Amino acid sequence: MLSLSQSFCGRRLKPYLDSTSQIIISPDGIYHQLSLAALTADDGKTLAEHFRISTTASTADILNFSSADSARVICIFANPEYSKSSEPQIGALTQLPGTLKEEEAIDQSFQEFQWKVKVYTGEDASEKNLKGIHHPSILHIATHGKFSSSSGQSLIAENKDQTDSYSLENSLISSALYFSGANTTLSRGSADPGNDGVLTALEAMDLDLQGTDLVTLSACESGKGIIQPGEGAFGLARALRTAGARNILMSLWQVPDKETKELMTGFYKNLLNKQAKNEALRNAQLEERDVIKKRYGDDIPYFWAGFVLIGF
Repeated sequence: MLSLSQSFCGRRLKPYLDSTSQIIISPDGIYHQLSLAALTADDGKTLAEHFRISTTASTADILNFSSADSARVICIFANPEYSKSSEPQIGALTQLPGTLKEEEAIDQSFQEFQWKVKVYTGEDASEKNLKGIHHPSILHIATHGKFSSSSGQSLIAENKDQTDSYSLENSLISSALYFSGANTTLSRGSADPGNDGVLTALEAMDLDLQGTDLVTLSACESGKGIIQPGEGAFGLARALRTAGARNILMSLWQVPDKETKELMTGFYKNLLNKQAKNEALRNAQLEERDVIKKRYGDDIPYFWAGFVLIGF
C-alpha cells in the first residue's frame, strides 16, 4: 500500500501535506478501489486522523463546485420487500431489518431540523417509486447492492428478451441496486425491465437528480465499477453523476449492517450540524472506529472505513 513516506515521481508526498487538513483525490486504476482513510502514515495514525478525504471524478469539478440549494427534502429508500407478500420467499436476497433502523434514525434526525422527509420501505421501496422522484436535496438508499466484474449477466435473470434489452456488453450493467420484487426477477425473470426491482447503473443514468446535493448508497459494493484506464470506474457513481447528483457517498466492499447504521447516523448528525460532507464522514468514521476498538478489542477498518465520498 502507498504511504505518505513513499515517493511519487521521485518526491516524498508528506512534506507537501504538513500544513494541509483536506485532500481531494482524482483517482485512476486500482485507486478507485482503495479506502485511503484506512491507510497508515509514518506515525502509525490512519490518514483519516490526519485529513478530511474525498475524491472527484475530475479535477474540473473543483473549479465548478457550487453550494447546494436549500430545498431541504430527503428521500429515503430502505428495507425493500424483495419477494412480494403474496409469494413465498424466493431468491438469494434476504431482508435487511437493520436498514429499517437506519431509516428511522435518519428520519428522526432530519425531522428535528425541520426537513421534509419522504420514506419508502417494504413494497413501496420500489424501482418505480425511485424513478418517480424529482431531484430531492438528499437521496438515501439502504438496500442490497451487487457488482459483477465479468459482466452484468449475474445481476438479472437469464432471459433472452431481457438480455437483448439490457445490452449486457455495456459495462454499466455490471453494477446494480435491488428494490422490492427483485427476488422474483432474479429467479423467474420479468416482463417489465423498467420496474423489476433491479436498478442497474445504466438505468440509474436516467434518474432525475439535477440539483440533488447528495446521494448516499448504503449498500454493499456500491462504489465499485468496471475500471477503464484513463476513464475512471464505470458503475453506479458514474451513472448518478450523469443523472445530476453533485456528491455521492458509497461503499467499496460488503459493509456490515449494524456498523453501517451507526456510521450513517453519525454522518448525518454531523452534516446537520453544519459540517462539510468530507468532515462529517471523517468524524463519523473516527467515532465508529473508537466503537469498533471497544466492541471487538482491535482496530478493524472493515467495519468503519468502507465508505468513500465523491465530492466535497
